Amino acid sequence: MKNICLTLILAIILASSCKKDDDTSKKIMGPNFSFEGTPMESLSPNTSLPEGLFDCGFAGESSPDIHPVENGVFGVTQTPYDGETYLGMVVRANDTWERIGIELETPLTAGKVYDFSIYLSRSLNYRNSNSSVASNFATPCILRIWGGFSMCQREELLAKSEAVEHEAWKEYKFEITPTLKVSHIVLEAFYMTPTPFPYNGNILLDNASGFIER
Repeated sequence: MKNICLTLILAIILASSCKKDDDTSKKIMGPNFSFEGTPMESLSPNTSLPEGLFDCGFAGESSPDIHPVENGVFGVTQTPYDGETYLGMVVRANDTWERIGIELETPLTAGKVYDFSIYLSRSLNYRNSNSSVASNFATPCILRIWGGFSMCQREELLAKSEAVEHEAWKEYKFEITPTLKVSHIVLEAFYMTPTPFPYNGNILLDNASGFIER
């Protein structure tokens, strides 16, 4: 009887281990989903981004920022949710906004359902010191997630968040079902809609989960 019980216990443990391995194999990641890099406030285009991230913003505009920067002039002081750094992106009153491109390890399959989560926040201070007119990019904005077939391509809108108004980190969960095969994604700061005119705002990003197939 003891041998039978022991065999059943071992079988349950083995089955559980196999299920965990199977779940892990169904998670599709991109490089550096914790946005780890050298802290830097971007004051110009083509500033270095964390490894694996590509600047997909507008020509002539600054790149996203890597926070927190000790004694930084922007005034962003949130502690990272995960790791040592996180990403900051802005929308601007001149009708431009920041976005990054990421190549996935393997493509998302059209028609399959994926769970994706990311931690978002907003800084009450995001001061622009590179302008003749001082501005605080503090208005809430949203995150949009695009899918495509090449870096920076926005072929299909996969998901978008509500307006991120809070300072504390909050996990946002999305159910994503691409209608196309998606090999790259774009994470994009964007204005709350509807809005009568573009404005200055910011969003902070940390600890993306990867795409977990259901």
